[in-house]
Amino acid sequence: MRLESLVLSYQDYGAHKDTYKGEVRFKSEVGSIAINIGADLSAAVLAVCGKALKDHAANTADLLRANAVPLLGAPEEVTKDNGEV
Repeated sequence: MRLESLVLSYQDYGAHKDTYKGEVRFKSEVGSIAINIGADLSAAVLAVCGKALKDHAANTADLLRANAVPLLGAPEEVTKDNGEV
Protein backbone atom coordinates (compact mmCIF):
# COMPACT_ATOMS: atom_id res chain seq x y z
CA MET A 1 0.00 0.00 0.00
CA ARG A 2 1.34 3.44 -0.90
CA LEU A 3 0.36 6.97 -0.03
CA GLU A 4 -1.47 8.48 -2.97
CA SER A 5 -2.29 11.91 -1.53
CA LEU A 6 -2.42 13.94 1.65
CA VAL A 7 -4.53 17.10 1.57
CA LEU A 8 -5.07 19.57 4.41
CA SER A 9 -7.16 22.68 3.96
CA TYR A 10 -8.09 25.61 6.15
CA GLN A 11 -11.81 25.92 6.82
CA ASP A 12 -12.96 29.52 6.34
CA TYR A 13 -16.60 28.92 7.27
CA GLY A 14 -19.04 26.33 8.55
CA ALA A 15 -18.99 24.02 11.55
CA HIS A 16 -15.20 23.64 11.41
CA LYS A 17 -14.41 27.33 10.83
CA ASP A 18 -10.82 28.37 11.69
CA THR A 19 -9.52 24.80 11.74
CA TYR A 20 -7.74 22.51 9.31
CA LYS A 21 -9.20 19.27 8.06
CA GLY A 22 -8.33 16.99 5.24
CA GLU A 23 -8.03 13.58 3.72
CA VAL A 24 -5.33 10.97 3.20
CA ARG A 25 -5.60 8.39 0.40
CA PHE A 26 -3.76 5.09 0.16
CA LYS A 27 -3.74 2.80 -2.87
CA SER A 28 -2.69 -0.80 -3.42
CA GLU A 29 -3.10 -3.54 -6.02
CA VAL A 30 -6.44 -4.54 -4.51
CA GLY A 31 -7.99 -1.11 -4.09
CA SER A 32 -7.76 2.21 -2.33
CA ILE A 33 -8.92 3.79 0.90
CA ALA A 34 -9.54 7.40 1.94
CA ILE A 35 -9.42 8.52 5.56
CA ASN A 36 -10.74 11.86 6.80
CA ILE A 37 -8.36 13.89 8.94
CA GLY A 38 -9.87 16.05 11.66
CA ALA A 39 -8.55 19.19 13.31
CA ASP A 40 -6.49 17.36 15.98
CA LEU A 41 -4.57 15.18 13.53
CA SER A 42 -4.20 18.11 11.11
CA ALA A 43 -2.54 20.12 13.88
CA ALA A 44 -0.10 17.26 14.54
CA VAL A 45 0.80 16.99 10.83
CA LEU A 46 1.32 20.75 10.58
CA ALA A 47 3.50 20.73 13.71
CA VAL A 48 5.79 18.15 12.10
CA CYS A 49 5.95 20.21 8.90
CA GLY A 50 6.52 23.48 10.74
CA LYS A 51 10.15 22.83 11.70
CA ALA A 52 11.02 21.67 8.19
CA LEU A 53 9.39 24.78 6.69
CA LYS A 54 11.27 27.05 9.09
CA ASP A 55 14.61 25.35 8.35
CA HIS A 56 14.00 25.48 4.60
CA ALA A 57 13.08 29.17 4.73
CA ALA A 58 16.25 29.96 6.71
CA ASN A 59 18.41 28.01 4.25
CA THR A 60 16.79 29.78 1.31
CA ALA A 61 17.36 33.18 2.91
CA ASP A 62 21.03 32.34 3.54
CA LEU A 63 21.44 31.24 -0.08
CA LEU A 64 19.80 34.41 -1.40
CA ARG A 65 22.02 36.59 0.81
CA ALA A 66 25.15 34.70 -0.25
CA ASN A 67 24.29 35.16 -3.93
CA ALA A 68 23.22 38.81 -3.60
CA VAL A 69 26.47 40.11 -2.07
CA PRO A 70 28.66 39.22 -5.09
CA LEU A 71 26.05 40.69 -7.45
CA LEU A 72 25.23 43.87 -5.55
CA GLY A 73 28.26 44.41 -3.34
CA ALA A 74 28.33 44.51 0.44
CA PRO A 75 25.45 46.50 1.95
CA GLU A 76 26.31 49.94 3.25
CA GLU A 77 25.44 50.89 6.79
CA VAL A 78 21.88 52.19 6.95
CA THR A 79 21.24 55.21 9.16
CA LYS A 80 18.15 56.96 10.38
CA ASP A 81 17.44 60.58 9.41
CA ASN A 82 19.02 61.80 12.65
CA GLY A 83 22.29 59.98 11.94
CA GLU A 84 21.76 57.11 14.40
CA VAL A 85 22.53 53.59 13.26
